Amino acid sequence: MLRSGRRILSVLFFLIFCNLLQAQRLNTGLTYEVYGIHLTKFPSDIIFSETNYKAYYIKQFQAPDALNMNISANLVVDYSRFFMSLKFGLFTAPNGIKFKYTYPIGGEQFTTYYSKISYQCTDVSGSAGYFLNAQKFMKPYIELGIGRIAPYFYSEDMSTDPKFLSQWTGRQEITDILQLDKSYTYILAGLGYRGDFMAVSARYRIRVGDHVSYYSTLSLGISIYTKFSKLRKHYIYQPEE
Repeated sequence: MLRSGRRILSVLFFLIFCNLLQAQRLNTGLTYEVYGIHLTKFPSDIIFSETNYKAYYIKQFQAPDALNMNISANLVVDYSRFFMSLKFGLFTAPNGIKFKYTYPIGGEQFTTYYSKISYQCTDVSGSAGYFLNAQKFMKPYIELGIGRIAPYFYSEDMSTDPKFLSQWTGRQEITDILQLDKSYTYILAGLGYRGDFMAVSARYRIRVGDHVSYYSTLSLGISIYTKFSKLRKHYIYQPEE
């Protein structure tokens, strides 16, 4: 699945660049994703510590939210109501992504622990989209695509305090289960509104491949574009004189 994902991504990038010369419009810009919800499903409601003998209880489905700093450069080519987009960006969650689990200490009492995952990575993606209504100033659209995440920094900290005022720095308890320290391919689905100079969007990235846990991210962002450039004229109908 990993190799096939890379091939699909390479083919999509190749198609974008090959069609630049025949594009109806070309646009460049920047995207800043400011907020993300990280939907995660663990393989079981019990996980074993990666540093000691403990077995923790964990809620299998968790959706921690976090502020994002995902900044990407964009290249967009338009064909009437269709478009193709290429993005290259850098991603980080400044305050980390926090997951919760518990450990029994006797009777009905439990100690609650939190793991804060911090990582920085490159994010490259390509997508194809369609404008649902091309007549509006802010045109609604949908898109589908594929991308690749490559971390270059990763850390996990553990604490009993959800605000992490005190913590065990570098304590890895769920790193091997999440596998966010490894590169991965994702598929994406998005929707948004785009005008001549800006766009707002929601993009849902789903990690694919052989992984222990299901991991995905729903992110919200805003894009700023250069002035639309018409590369060639395009007439759907031209009446006879």
